[in-house]
Amino acid sequence: MKIISCHLISIIVLFFTILFISAAIEASAYEQMLQQQVRQGDWNAVKMTLQRAEQRCKNQQDANGCLAKVTFSGAWAYSRRAEDDSSNRTAYLQRARDGYLEILKQHPKHMATIDNLLLVLEQLGDRQQLERMLKLLRSLDDDSRFIKATLIVADLYRDDGNIERAFGYYWRAFATEPSQRALNGLQITFKQAPTAEKAKHMLTLAEKTENIARSRQLYAFLLNFRNTLEQRQWETAAIEWLALLGKERLLTADVIKKDIDLELNPEFLELNRRLQDPYLGLSSSNLKIGDMTLVDYRREGWWHQSLPRTWAFTIAAWSQGHYRLVRKDIKGANSIWKAALQFAPPSYSYNQELKGRWAVSLELLTDLARIQRLYKSEIDPDGRTFANIERSLFYSKAQAYRVNDLQAIQRHHTMMGKMYADLGLFSESKTGVRSAEFQLSHAIKTAEKRSVQTKKADPQPQLAKLLADGYSCSLPGQKAGCQKKSTKAQQFYLQATEDYLKLDAVQPASRTFQKINVTPQTETKTKQLKTLIDLRGSLTDDYLQKGKTHPDVVTKKKEIANQWQVLGESAKAREITEEVRKVESTKVDKTKVYEKVEKSDQSQKVIEQPTDKTRIYKQIETDKLDTRQNLQLKQVQPIELERKK
Repeated sequence: MKIISCHLISIIVLFFTILFISAAIEASAYEQMLQQQVRQGDWNAVKMTLQRAEQRCKNQQDANGCLAKVTFSGAWAYSRRAEDDSSNRTAYLQRARDGYLEILKQHPKHMATIDNLLLVLEQLGDRQQLERMLKLLRSLDDDSRFIKATLIVADLYRDDGNIERAFGYYWRAFATEPSQRALNGLQITFKQAPTAEKAKHMLTLAEKTENIARSRQLYAFLLNFRNTLEQRQWETAAIEWLALLGKERLLTADVIKKDIDLELNPEFLELNRRLQDPYLGLSSSNLKIGDMTLVDYRREGWWHQSLPRTWAFTIAAWSQGHYRLVRKDIKGANSIWKAALQFAPPSYSYNQELKGRWAVSLELLTDLARIQRLYKSEIDPDGRTFANIERSLFYSKAQAYRVNDLQAIQRHHTMMGKMYADLGLFSESKTGVRSAEFQLSHAIKTAEKRSVQTKKADPQPQLAKLLADGYSCSLPGQKAGCQKKSTKAQQFYLQATEDYLKLDAVQPASRTFQKINVTPQTETKTKQLKTLIDLRGSLTDDYLQKGKTHPDVVTKKKEIANQWQVLGESAKAREITEEVRKVESTKVDKTKVYEKVEKSDQSQKVIEQPTDKTRIYKQIETDKLDTRQNLQLKQVQPIELERKK
């Protein structure tokens, strides 16, 4: 009896397997035939194929899901026909639009439908429907498609001459992601109807965006509309453009001449002349190291009538000094930096009028100290200038300690630590506070204090690596005979690797990891870090190839979160877990778009060794259909809908 039962079960399994494969072959043939008919332009055949497919759907268990697939194929076919039949183009695009909208009623998160629908709506110029799509995309938290749709709407309004609405949509797109296309749209619509109100919005974008290049472009653009902007707006743009470019050490007199309309903005003509002067307009007798408080005679000219202007001027001079330095003009860099110190706002001003801004005097002092030691015979043979600069640095740091400004304290220790590391002065036991070891250690400790205060992690991998290099005697300036402290070196190489990973800097983490020597004391943590590096590297590949919502990506993120928990970094583990939760709470589609049929519950029970023929839609997913004209629709096929239980 048991034998008969086994045979019966085998026959049933075989029957369903054959039935399933037959259905798979039929569906695959239908898709291939439809694509071929579309490519050949045989629209009568396309129509008949779609009609037969609809009839077959009525006999399917999941008739609604089957019809949705056919609707998708039909919409795609109509959009392709619109390319060949210009006289009826609009009518066919409308039919394609209606088909895609019908699918979205049941499956609002079907991304392939959304992508194709956006292209069709763009061709139709259907702003009303596009604006409805914006609400849907915002609810899906899909920034990339939201930006795409927003830019399409903006372009359509601009083409229709509605500049105000177009500017508003470009603004929304740029605020979501500061892309060059959105920036170009902002600039075009601003030029067509420039107003102080629009300038206000653009200044807000420039201030808030973290993309420095885009921010700089916005400020530079606004400087061309001096007669439209309010004076305060123009001055803000001038100061911020100068400061952003200067902080990147990209600002020179030549750049100002090239990028700024000097006739329209004569203040920059004055600045240009000053930057080309060896002493920024001062005499050599005025140059001294010490008190950096501005006196009245130094306030001559537009750039010295307020501290923010003078601050920007000083940054420009610092950048010009680097321009001279890279061209081997050591004395020129030295002279302009000494002159810049006479204009640098004093440290106390960063707690008042310049609160929150970048303290350029610290950069000037540390850069000056470096070149005094590195080019001692040329510019500081007796060492007096270096000694004066060093005293100024310690005085400035003491001022930061006096008011307990942890951010300023950390910055002083960091800059001084890097300076001493460059000079090869590492060991605290030999040079005390005038050492990279002392300053870098205190910079890291201060960063940890700030993290406690702000409740925000502040990893310092570069400082930890500098300390490790110093303990292993591998800093460029360290002399022969340096005594290695291998245990401390390994401690900080481990810390630097972990800190790089906290910042998702995988490649620097991997390079630093190579310097770690495995010992019984470090073996466990080394293995944990290696696991994390491998996971992060693999995650990057999966993310680029499969997207952030793919199950493989989500799974690896969970593994990474677990690994951080193993390392004792609960905060980092929670951060990644929250990212995963957001992705999982926004499911792409209940319909399991493009899932292979053999992954469904029913097929898993039947098919043990799926063949190419049973991978329904797999080939069609990966094929790239030829595209014609400018209607570049995604190559897709009927969606695989979840079977209703």
